[in-house]
Formats: sequence, C-alpha cells, structure tokens
Amino acid sequence: DHMAAMLSVERSRARAMEAEVRAALDAGRAGAGLALRVRLAVLALMRAQDVLEAVTQEIPALLGVETCTLAVEPGAAPGTLPAGMLRLPSGAVARFVGHGRDAVVRNTPSDVELLHAEAAPLVVRDALARVPLPIGPPALIAVGAREPAALPMRQTVAVLAFLGRAVAVTLNPDAGRGRHAMTGDEARSAWLDWLARERRASANTLEAYGHDGAEFLGFLTRHLGGGVDLAAL
Repeated sequence: DHMAAMLSVERSRARAMEAEVRAALDAGRAGAGLALRVRLAVLALMRAQDVLEAVTQEIPALLGVETCTLAVEPGAAPGTLPAGMLRLPSGAVARFVGHGRDAVVRNTPSDVELLHAEAAPLVVRDALARVPLPIGPPALIAVGAREPAALPMRQTVAVLAFLGRAVAVTLNPDAGRGRHAMTGDEARSAWLDWLARERRASANTLEAYGHDGAEFLGFLTRHLGGGVDLAAL
C-alpha cells in the first residue's frame, strides 16, 4: 500500500546516506594517510643530495604510487635546474593544472604519455601540483597511481600543493644567498610576471602591485642602508 511504499523509499534513502557517510569516512582516512606520506616525502627531499632522483625514485615508494615526475616549461637559465627534468611545451602547466590553481586531481588523466612516460599504461588517476620556482619558467610535479585510493579526490589537492612548494624550496636552496642572491628588483619583476602569467592579473592590478612593491623596496633600501636582496626580504 501507500504507507509501505513510503517506508521502502525512506529505507532506500537511509541506505544511500549510510553509504555516503562510509565513503566520506574512508576518504578521510585515506587523506590522513596521504598527508603523513607527503610529510615523509618532504623529509626525504630535505635530506636528498639529488632532488630529481629523490622525486623519481624515492617519493613514489613513500607515497604508494607508480610514478612521480618533475616537469618544466622552456625558459630556465642553463644550470639552474636538474638536466633530467621533463620538458613541457609553453603554457602546459596552466593548461594541466588550471589558472589560479595550485594542484589538481584528475580521475580521467589526459596526456599521460607526456607526463608519466613509460608508466603511463599503469596510471588510472593522477595529481598535478605547481612547483612555484622563485624565478624561472612554470614547473609541476606529476604523481600517477594505479589505485585511485592512493590519491583520494577530497584530500589530495592541499597536500600535493604543499609537496610542490617543498620541491621548489629544495630545487633552490640558495635562493637569496650563495652564488647569486636575487635582488629585490629581480624578485619584484619575477612576482609580477607570475601574477600576469599564472593568476592572469589585470594591467591595473599589476601596475598597483608594482608601485606598492617598488615603494616597499625603497623603504627597505633606506632602512637597511644598502641594496635589498631576497635574503633581506
């Protein structure tokens, strides 16, 4: 009768809600596990003598994935980045990750041969994160997994973005000191270029930020009594 039909519908809804709750709990546990694995990966990066080798050889095992790749667009000055980094066409990072985003998880990956090379046939889900180099062309880290659970959709973006920033730091350990300390003006120009290229900032925004940055650098120059470099910033 009508009442029995209503009860059946409510039971179906309750079962569906219970399934959703279980899935959310499972995803939360998987995300927590990934966060721990990423922390271990960052520690491995910090002690690595060869960053590229750590990314491609050590980090996949730590993250429980099949492949991990470092890739960069054209424009890096000779000797500033590892020679073995995968080369991407211009505009690829923004196309893969998206403008204004730091990381993305892809349930149906595209360009897997380009990003994951010989491991491409194994990749069912991947995650891409920007590697925000302080100066230089756009770069990314690509992580490919055979098991979707290794890269849970809900939690992966934030922790992979953190890994991308850690890679940037280890690729540039002497930024602001050492062989060539980036000057304040160079840092300001690189920042404005990044805003224009990656965040698609408008001309008015770039002009305003550039003016504020120049004023700030002028203040620091007077305050410190000399030129400003990245270490001073």
